[in-house]
Amino acid sequence: MADEATIGESGGEARRLKAVKALGLLDTPPAPEFEALVDLTCRTFGVATCGISLIDDRRQWFKAMRGLTRREISRELAFCTRLITTRAPLSIADLSADSGTWRHPLVAGAPHLRFYAGAPLMLGEEVVGALCVFDTRPRTLTQSEAEALERLAAVGSGLLRQYDTAQALSRLSHELEAQGRLAEQQRRLLSHQHRVLAQASAIARIGAWERDLKTGASRWSEGMYRLFEVPEDFVIDEAAILSFYPPGERRRVKGIVSRAAKAGTGHQFDAQIVTAKGNRRWVRVTSEIDHVDGVPVRRLGIVRDITEEKEAADRIASLAERDGLTGLYNRAFLQAHIDDLPTRRAGRRHAFLLLDLDGFKDINDTHGHAAGDECLKRVSRRIARSAGREALVARIGGDEFAVLVEEPAGRQDARALARHIRKAIQVPLRWRGHAFQLSASIGIAYWSGGEPVMSDALFADADLALYDAKGAGKNCEAIYRPELRAEATRRFAIVRDVGRALKRGGLELYYQPKVRLIGGAHQGFEALLRWVREDGSVVSAGAFEPALKDPGLSAEIGNFVIESALSQAAGWQGQGLDFGSVAINLGASQFRNRNLGRAMLERIDALGLPPGAIEVEVTEDVFLSRAAGHALEVCRELKYGGVTIAFDDFGTGFASLTHLREFPVDVLKIDRSFISRLGTDASTTSIVHAVVDLAHNLELGVVAEGVETEGQAQFLRAVGCEWAQGYLYARPMDARAVQGYLGTGAERLRA
Repeated sequence: MADEATIGESGGEARRLKAVKALGLLDTPPAPEFEALVDLTCRTFGVATCGISLIDDRRQWFKAMRGLTRREISRELAFCTRLITTRAPLSIADLSADSGTWRHPLVAGAPHLRFYAGAPLMLGEEVVGALCVFDTRPRTLTQSEAEALERLAAVGSGLLRQYDTAQALSRLSHELEAQGRLAEQQRRLLSHQHRVLAQASAIARIGAWERDLKTGASRWSEGMYRLFEVPEDFVIDEAAILSFYPPGERRRVKGIVSRAAKAGTGHQFDAQIVTAKGNRRWVRVTSEIDHVDGVPVRRLGIVRDITEEKEAADRIASLAERDGLTGLYNRAFLQAHIDDLPTRRAGRRHAFLLLDLDGFKDINDTHGHAAGDECLKRVSRRIARSAGREALVARIGGDEFAVLVEEPAGRQDARALARHIRKAIQVPLRWRGHAFQLSASIGIAYWSGGEPVMSDALFADADLALYDAKGAGKNCEAIYRPELRAEATRRFAIVRDVGRALKRGGLELYYQPKVRLIGGAHQGFEALLRWVREDGSVVSAGAFEPALKDPGLSAEIGNFVIESALSQAAGWQGQGLDFGSVAINLGASQFRNRNLGRAMLERIDALGLPPGAIEVEVTEDVFLSRAAGHALEVCRELKYGGVTIAFDDFGTGFASLTHLREFPVDVLKIDRSFISRLGTDASTTSIVHAVVDLAHNLELGVVAEGVETEGQAQFLRAVGCEWAQGYLYARPMDARAVQGYLGTGAERLRA
């Protein structure tokens, strides 16, 4: 953990420990304001473990804690000790990978903490404690999260200052009460008490006052004159004092004072005042009756400036409801508002729009968080303006927003609102000489106003519609319909079952030969993923596409495909089989790993394979994805290392000739959808001819996929296409069948 020697050598450590002890907060019972701050921190960061603590000479003691049962940790094991010397926020993305924390019992053992972020709590110039956040998974603290942590820590420091002031006032109040017992003691201590009060009022903005119950005469301390900003010759009477309270407060205050006077009791209230100089302040007024020989003789009181305390409470309330970056409502407030709709707005139809920004991650990755945060702030204002004043607009995640609007006239009106919002978002954003253009995909769900509503259910419906909108090509809107849930259930089942198959060895690679069209010589194989079910049936990859698009599972499957194909190629090489080359399909999820190129080349070298024996096939969805930049780097690294790069399914989507120029492509693969229409559709025939000519002009090889007839093969030979694969030559086969094919099938093709 922290370097204790360094801390101990600091001349300020003694002063810091003195401040911690003088605060008097150690080993005190839980307090609601500290508990509320910890709950807010947990909600802000979406974690279960947060704490606010003090650090003395031997331990870190938690005034409030969530997620851990311990109330204290020895100073040697305390995560937050470093903050004493750094005096600045600190985060550790992965505690298990940090040399100072990986052996910590809370990291190595339950609850297996992984992420830590902490910010110092200040009392004056001294670091007396920390506000800390933990997570059981590694994560990186974003700039906006770091700023939120500092704001929350500032609130925590404010609570400590308020506690310190309150303790001083409490002690002062007890002293005053004790002095009132004997008049003689009061006279002896009056001078001393006056100095204490003067100092306290100057530091803590406190004023003391008293009123003679017999004569009505009032006396103020110097602090009272400072607090109300009046000269010392100010005439003190009831009307003058009430004039400081705004009209709305005046009647309430007068009623409280009047009732206390009739009952002969003390009173306490918080109210807003306007000083003689026009400054607005919040004050807490407290009074008690002083008795002499059982007879009430005067009313003694204290007025304390609680403006900072009130502002801190308002900030806490705002943090609980508002997003710190955009100022929009946050997810927690939106969910609570939706859950309360049947109580407040029964019978009133509502539309719920869930928005996801298309292209935001590229801005964040390319230009940094400053650009990303500015885009989010401007987009949030555009959404709020487009939705209108009656709508509730919230930011619910990184680049996700939601709009709840009451009683649109119909589904078309909700669609119209969605289009209006999308149009506003599409207006280019300019930032520091750059122009960014975003779009949005929007899912729409409805609450009829009659049946019970749960925020989770409404979110789920809108999320399914959002998924449908993204599947339709993004930058559009979709309305929830029941069949979307059935489709989501089907996708979930496929992802679950394929994930289980991967773990039990139920995924397997099949290999389809590629041959030279002139002469029929074997050229290589394309590795194709198959799911071999427990009943023995073999399922092609197109039937379990949701698993290949799942962010987590697709990466695992991709790693399996790469390792299986490379290992199999090495096995054939070891058997002396002339297999040519093996083509491996790589998806967008693989290219998110910047180290993919180096890792593949190292594995190829470790297996003793020549790099030219491996081909990587990249589909155009990779070129158009958020991982395009990483894909370009990886492809260049593989090409430089000797691996062949093929552009798969060329011509089926929106990739442009620019991608052929930018990406280090060696081979174009013409999609089977074009080959199947050769000879029956004149435009398709012309396109295939043009693609082959384009490839030759760019000095690229050409492979035709899905060749099934001799007529197709003859046309392809005639236009100069070099290679083909398809059922005309061989169906995909498992690795066991490849050996026989290389021994006999390939010879037949050449014959």
